[in-house]
Amino acid sequence: MSTDSAVAESQELRYAGLPRRIVAHVLDVIVLIVAMLLLEFIGSGNRHVEILVTPIQGALMFLYTLYFHANIGQTLGKKWMKIVVVSREGKRIGFNESFRRNAVLLLMSLPWPIATMIALSRISPNLYADAVPHARMALEISLRPAWYDPVQLVMFALLAVDLIAMIASKQHRSLHDRIGGTCVVRTGATDPNRV
Repeated sequence: MSTDSAVAESQELRYAGLPRRIVAHVLDVIVLIVAMLLLEFIGSGNRHVEILVTPIQGALMFLYTLYFHANIGQTLGKKWMKIVVVSREGKRIGFNESFRRNAVLLLMSLPWPIATMIALSRISPNLYADAVPHARMALEISLRPAWYDPVQLVMFALLAVDLIAMIASKQHRSLHDRIGGTCVVRTGATDPNRV
Protein backbone atom coordinates (compact mmCIF):
# COMPACT_ATOMS: atom_id res chain seq x y z
CA MET A 1 0.00 0.00 0.00
CA SER A 2 1.42 3.39 -0.95
CA THR A 3 1.95 6.18 1.59
CA ASP A 4 -0.71 8.35 -0.10
CA SER A 5 -3.38 5.65 0.05
CA ALA A 6 -2.48 4.84 3.67
CA VAL A 7 -2.88 8.53 4.56
CA ALA A 8 -6.17 8.69 2.62
CA GLU A 9 -7.54 5.68 4.49
CA SER A 10 -6.40 6.92 7.88
CA GLN A 11 -7.82 10.39 7.47
CA GLU A 12 -11.51 11.16 7.21
CA LEU A 13 -12.54 13.83 4.72
CA ARG A 14 -14.78 16.63 6.00
CA TYR A 15 -17.31 17.02 3.21
CA ALA A 16 -18.64 20.48 2.41
CA GLY A 17 -22.33 20.82 3.16
CA LEU A 18 -25.06 22.07 0.86
CA PRO A 19 -25.28 25.65 2.30
CA ARG A 20 -21.54 26.24 1.89
CA ARG A 21 -21.61 24.88 -1.67
CA ILE A 22 -24.64 26.99 -2.62
CA VAL A 23 -23.05 30.19 -1.27
CA ALA A 24 -19.84 29.37 -3.19
CA HIS A 25 -21.90 28.89 -6.36
CA VAL A 26 -23.76 32.18 -5.84
CA LEU A 27 -20.42 33.98 -5.39
CA ASP A 28 -19.15 32.40 -8.63
CA VAL A 29 -22.31 33.47 -10.45
CA ILE A 30 -21.78 37.07 -9.26
CA VAL A 31 -18.20 37.00 -10.60
CA LEU A 32 -19.44 35.59 -13.91
CA ILE A 33 -22.30 38.10 -14.21
CA VAL A 34 -19.70 40.88 -14.16
CA ALA A 35 -17.76 39.11 -16.95
CA MET A 36 -20.97 38.50 -18.94
CA LEU A 37 -22.01 42.14 -18.63
CA LEU A 38 -18.61 43.19 -19.91
CA LEU A 39 -19.04 40.87 -22.91
CA GLU A 40 -22.58 42.18 -23.38
CA PHE A 41 -21.21 45.72 -23.47
CA ILE A 42 -18.60 44.69 -26.06
CA GLY A 43 -21.25 43.08 -28.28
CA SER A 44 -24.06 45.59 -27.84
CA GLY A 45 -25.04 47.59 -30.85
CA ASN A 46 -23.54 45.23 -33.43
CA ARG A 47 -25.52 42.14 -34.33
CA HIS A 48 -22.54 40.27 -35.83
CA VAL A 49 -20.35 40.91 -32.79
CA GLU A 50 -23.18 39.90 -30.46
CA ILE A 51 -23.61 36.63 -32.39
CA LEU A 52 -19.86 35.98 -31.97
CA VAL A 53 -19.84 36.91 -28.25
CA THR A 54 -22.91 34.82 -27.33
CA PRO A 55 -21.17 31.38 -27.39
CA ILE A 56 -18.40 32.78 -25.19
CA GLN A 57 -21.02 33.98 -22.70
CA GLY A 58 -22.71 30.58 -22.85
CA ALA A 59 -19.48 28.67 -22.21
CA LEU A 60 -18.14 31.05 -19.57
CA MET A 61 -19.28 29.09 -16.48
CA PHE A 62 -18.05 25.81 -17.95
CA LEU A 63 -14.64 27.25 -18.90
CA TYR A 64 -14.30 29.05 -15.55
CA THR A 65 -14.99 25.94 -13.47
CA LEU A 66 -13.01 23.66 -15.80
CA TYR A 67 -9.92 25.86 -15.54
CA PHE A 68 -10.00 26.57 -11.80
CA HIS A 69 -10.93 23.03 -10.72
CA ALA A 70 -8.21 21.51 -12.92
CA ASN A 71 -5.51 23.96 -11.82
CA ILE A 72 -6.17 24.73 -8.15
CA GLY A 73 -9.20 22.61 -7.23
CA GLN A 74 -11.43 25.56 -6.43
CA THR A 75 -13.18 28.46 -8.10
CA LEU A 76 -13.11 31.91 -6.49
CA GLY A 77 -16.41 31.19 -4.73
CA LYS A 78 -15.09 27.91 -3.35
CA LYS A 79 -11.87 29.63 -2.25
CA TRP A 80 -13.86 32.30 -0.37
CA MET A 81 -16.00 29.59 1.25
CA LYS A 82 -12.91 27.50 2.10
CA ILE A 83 -13.91 24.41 0.14
CA VAL A 84 -12.06 22.49 -2.56
CA VAL A 85 -12.86 19.83 -5.18
CA VAL A 86 -10.77 16.69 -4.71
CA SER A 87 -10.76 13.08 -5.86
CA ARG A 88 -12.62 10.55 -3.70
CA GLU A 89 -9.25 9.74 -2.14
CA GLY A 90 -8.70 13.38 -1.18
CA LYS A 91 -6.09 14.18 -3.84
CA ARG A 92 -5.97 17.12 -6.26
CA ILE A 93 -7.87 16.60 -9.48
CA GLY A 94 -6.57 17.30 -12.96
CA PHE A 95 -8.04 18.30 -16.30
CA ASN A 96 -9.63 14.87 -16.98
CA GLU A 97 -11.62 14.80 -13.72
CA SER A 98 -12.49 18.48 -14.05
CA PHE A 99 -13.78 17.96 -17.60
CA ARG A 100 -15.89 14.93 -16.61
CA ARG A 101 -17.22 16.76 -13.55
CA ASN A 102 -18.18 19.83 -15.57
CA ALA A 103 -19.66 17.94 -18.56
CA VAL A 104 -23.12 18.33 -16.98
CA LEU A 105 -22.53 22.08 -16.76
CA LEU A 106 -21.50 22.18 -20.41
CA LEU A 107 -24.65 20.29 -21.40
CA MET A 108 -26.80 22.66 -19.35
CA SER A 109 -25.13 25.75 -20.81
CA LEU A 110 -25.59 24.85 -24.49
CA PRO A 111 -29.30 25.65 -25.12
CA TRP A 112 -29.12 29.37 -24.27
CA PRO A 113 -26.30 30.41 -26.65
CA ILE A 114 -27.63 28.24 -29.48
CA ALA A 115 -31.16 29.64 -29.13
CA THR A 116 -29.86 33.20 -28.75
CA MET A 117 -27.65 32.94 -31.84
CA ILE A 118 -30.60 31.59 -33.85
CA ALA A 119 -32.81 34.44 -32.58
CA LEU A 120 -30.17 37.07 -33.38
CA SER A 121 -29.74 35.70 -36.89
CA ARG A 122 -33.51 36.02 -37.42
CA ILE A 123 -33.50 39.76 -36.65
CA SER A 124 -32.96 41.92 -39.72
CA PRO A 125 -29.89 44.19 -39.46
CA ASN A 126 -32.06 47.32 -39.82
CA LEU A 127 -34.50 46.26 -37.11
CA TYR A 128 -31.59 45.33 -34.82
CA ALA A 129 -29.91 48.72 -35.37
CA ASP A 130 -33.14 50.66 -34.76
CA ALA A 131 -34.20 48.80 -31.59
CA VAL A 132 -33.21 50.08 -28.15
CA PRO A 133 -31.47 47.46 -25.95
CA HIS A 134 -34.60 46.46 -23.99
CA ALA A 135 -36.67 46.10 -27.15
CA ARG A 136 -33.82 44.14 -28.75
CA MET A 137 -33.79 41.71 -25.81
CA ALA A 138 -37.58 41.23 -26.02
CA LEU A 139 -37.21 40.63 -29.75
CA GLU A 140 -34.49 38.01 -29.15
CA ILE A 141 -36.69 36.19 -26.63
CA SER A 142 -39.67 36.18 -29.01
CA LEU A 143 -37.53 34.79 -31.88
CA ARG A 144 -35.97 31.88 -29.98
CA PRO A 145 -36.68 28.47 -31.53
CA ALA A 146 -39.77 26.56 -30.36
CA TRP A 147 -37.58 23.85 -28.78
CA TYR A 148 -35.94 26.27 -26.33
CA ASP A 149 -38.60 26.34 -23.59
CA PRO A 150 -39.08 22.53 -23.39
CA VAL A 151 -35.30 22.02 -23.35
CA GLN A 152 -34.98 24.58 -20.53
CA LEU A 153 -37.53 22.56 -18.53
CA VAL A 154 -35.37 19.47 -19.00
CA MET A 155 -32.32 21.45 -17.85
CA PHE A 156 -34.17 22.59 -14.71
CA ALA A 157 -35.18 18.97 -14.05
CA LEU A 158 -31.52 17.94 -14.42
CA LEU A 159 -30.54 20.66 -11.94
CA ALA A 160 -33.18 19.36 -9.50
CA VAL A 161 -31.79 15.81 -9.84
CA ASP A 162 -28.30 17.19 -9.17
CA LEU A 163 -29.49 18.92 -5.98
CA ILE A 164 -31.46 15.88 -4.81
CA ALA A 165 -28.38 13.68 -5.33
CA MET A 166 -26.35 16.11 -3.22
CA ILE A 167 -28.94 16.23 -0.43
CA ALA A 168 -29.44 12.43 -0.40
CA SER A 169 -25.72 11.63 -0.24
CA LYS A 170 -23.96 11.43 3.13
CA GLN A 171 -20.91 12.90 1.41
CA HIS A 172 -23.03 15.60 -0.30
CA ARG A 173 -21.90 14.33 -3.71
CA SER A 174 -23.88 15.74 -6.60
CA LEU A 175 -24.51 14.11 -9.97
CA HIS A 176 -21.55 15.99 -11.43
CA ASP A 177 -19.34 14.83 -8.52
CA ARG A 178 -20.28 11.22 -9.28
CA ILE A 179 -19.52 11.65 -13.00
CA GLY A 180 -16.15 13.26 -12.25
CA GLY A 181 -15.19 10.89 -9.43
CA THR A 182 -14.87 13.90 -7.12
CA CYS A 183 -16.14 15.28 -3.86
CA VAL A 184 -16.09 18.72 -2.28
CA VAL A 185 -14.38 19.07 1.09
CA ARG A 186 -13.50 21.86 3.46
CA THR A 187 -9.97 23.13 3.00
CA GLY A 188 -7.68 21.72 5.64
CA ALA A 189 -9.86 18.60 5.71
CA THR A 190 -7.07 16.52 4.22
CA ASP A 191 -3.30 16.40 4.31
CA PRO A 192 -2.17 19.85 3.02
CA ASN A 193 0.56 18.22 0.91
CA ARG A 194 -2.10 16.36 -1.05
CA VAL A 195 -4.74 19.06 -1.59
